[in-house]
Amino acid sequence: MPARRCRRPFADAPVRTQRLDCRCGARRRFSRGRMRCRRDLPAPWAKIGEVDHSEGSFGDHASFRCAGSCTDRLPARFVRPHPPFGALPGSTPCEGATMQQDTTHQETAGWQKLSTTNVDKAERLSFWQDSANTLFPSTVVTGSADDDFFGSVTWMEFGELMLADFISTATEIQRGEEQIGRNDMWYEVCLQVEGDCRLTQGGRSVRVRPREMVLYDSQQPYRMTFSGPYRQIALKLPRRLLQDRVPCLDTLIARQMSGQSLPGRFLFDFIITMCDVKRESARESLINRLEAHVIDLLATALSEIASEQPLSANRQAQLARVKAHILAHLDDPGLCPAEIARQQSISHRSLYELFAGEDLQVSKWIKAQRLERIRRDLGDSLLSSWPITTIALRRGFKDFSHFSRAFRAQYGISPRAYRKSRLS
Repeated sequence: MPARRCRRPFADAPVRTQRLDCRCGARRRFSRGRMRCRRDLPAPWAKIGEVDHSEGSFGDHASFRCAGSCTDRLPARFVRPHPPFGALPGSTPCEGATMQQDTTHQETAGWQKLSTTNVDKAERLSFWQDSANTLFPSTVVTGSADDDFFGSVTWMEFGELMLADFISTATEIQRGEEQIGRNDMWYEVCLQVEGDCRLTQGGRSVRVRPREMVLYDSQQPYRMTFSGPYRQIALKLPRRLLQDRVPCLDTLIARQMSGQSLPGRFLFDFIITMCDVKRESARESLINRLEAHVIDLLATALSEIASEQPLSANRQAQLARVKAHILAHLDDPGLCPAEIARQQSISHRSLYELFAGEDLQVSKWIKAQRLERIRRDLGDSLLSSWPITTIALRRGFKDFSHFSRAFRAQYGISPRAYRKSRLS
């Protein structure tokens, strides 16, 4: 009996097409760009060609159960969950496969799932934002055109922790001062599986690549940008659970943690396995143990990067106080390094030494914070009647021409064009 083919696509823009044959008779098609990976597929999947998982092309650990009669799993780096199975005209499912469409909300063994698959195209983005805001602290989500947008999230709460596995097309996620509440006492950790993420928080901007992780704080504004399709696993946990274990946590915000180092690998692989083996990780007898293990592994990974910081604990605390002072007086046009040093009773040289290990020196850090506040103001509909000059001057800039050049250099777009794009 000839093998029957499943024609479900697993990528948006086919570049090269390879095939994987399963012993049950299913034939899967996938398309991606580079084809260099030397990793073998688990039996009974036959490897046809070679696939590159580098540069964020594919995840390493997630799995997908064959739609046919067998129970074997295919790594998720060959799988894209949208559109639903059988969506192509004239497609024929493999033996034993069902034609059941994805539902908006599913639940499996303690894990729950939401997807935009069955949501009207015009409502997908707003549905996705509302869904994400019920799980994590409130943000504003912008994305591609509604016709092209897709999002799927699978999540589970265990103890005081929440684990969520996100798959989506390109988006930008922003959390401003207006979304921060007194009860938002959370730290969040993102583990990048596929695609790249650009996180900006606390004056730092870091690119998070596959098998890298980063910690961020729900009590501070941040911006997270995904330029293309991605898969990211997010972990949310109460601040106190980490503050008791890791000193000077604020200095570790928006700093990369490698999933290749020993502590990072333990954490990354443990979390990925929890997401892959859903029925096992949701067993009630394991929940309390899993919570403790995740917290300990995270604290160990954070302690490793804390030991690499150039400043002592006292100097890190002093840097945190200086940054808090700058943010409190950011709108003052007279704010400058000399004035900051005088207010903090330290020398000009000591101030620059505090910022020596930061991505930006003190003057550039001040300018970056002012630009970020202005960018948020330009996207605020309540301030749409305010002239851009007024907004720039009230945020500490003395000269509009200087501000305009700085804004374009920082964001690659003029202030006027940015406001138009946000408010249109």
